[in-house]
Amino acid sequence: MKRKIAIVACVVWALSAFGGGIWPRVERYLHERSIPPGKLEVQKLADMYGANLFDEALAECDRADANVRYADYEAEICYIRWAANRRIGHAAEADRVERSFLQRFPNHILAADMHFGSAVNLIGRADYSGAERELKAICARYPGAAIAVRAKDILDRIPTAHVATLPAE
Repeated sequence: MKRKIAIVACVVWALSAFGGGIWPRVERYLHERSIPPGKLEVQKLADMYGANLFDEALAECDRADANVRYADYEAEICYIRWAANRRIGHAAEADRVERSFLQRFPNHILAADMHFGSAVNLIGRADYSGAERELKAICARYPGAAIAVRAKDILDRIPTAHVATLPAE
């Protein structure tokens, strides 16, 4: 086992030291195996996001937007841009990206996550009727989305929240 790890480490080092990085070679290899380059880019962005490399992911999103080879994955790239901006606290930019996404891809399944994020923000501001509207929209427009189950669960609890905020007589 140690021998295999040493061999892989040597190969990675050699490729990165002499080839300007391993990712272009991996991308080319996978592309040759009929994996669309846009899908590879989205996976790369998702890996960066998952590793909490939000600034790097945003920079890569800029590069990806300029590459026509990734046009079929524009929605996914835009979604990662939105999520990364939210995670680093760039609320205004995240809102701008969200508006753009929802205008360009209103029926995309990832839009459900954006609506859910808006609903959570509305709940945080105690705007339960607005949150209820967002959550109902998720359940109606995106019933196949994974987040729809959570939306339904929260929606079932919203009436309790309405009652809890009424002033006592």
